Amino acid sequence: FVALLEYAMRVMARSDGDLSLRGASVVHALRVPLVELATEHPAEAYAFFMGKLRDMGKTKVPKAADFCCLKLVALLFPVTDAVHPICTPAALLADQWATNLAALGAGIEDLVSEGTMLWGILHDLVLPARRFCTSFFQLGAALLDSCSAPASRT
Repeated sequence: FVALLEYAMRVMARSDGDLSLRGASVVHALRVPLVELATEHPAEAYAFFMGKLRDMGKTKVPKAADFCCLKLVALLFPVTDAVHPICTPAALLADQWATNLAALGAGIEDLVSEGTMLWGILHDLVLPARRFCTSFFQLGAALLDSCSAPASRT
């Protein structure tokens, strides 16, 4: 199970550090078996993701593999639980990163793909449970500003 999780993260994040659409499609196709395995092996799932989240919490600049890990959390676990041992820390981490990115405002032009991926992950983590998340709106506004900024300069 852990080897399949490692594979899923590796296939979503390309070797050049960017995100892979093909890899995301593969992981989405593996969603049902991954959910079943996470249900059958909760201790292994917890240990795997808590270790990853602990390591990711130390980084200031997230990489594609970090986003892939958060995406897997949103795919595999019940994000609507009031408090979940994996989803809650993942949502807090995504919120922190979104706040940091949103603080750049229109200056995130070089980080639009990462910001969009993070915005989608944050959507998957907080909206099904109808939780309010300020950074979700701040990051969305910063992404819109960065997309409109070049048009207003010409």
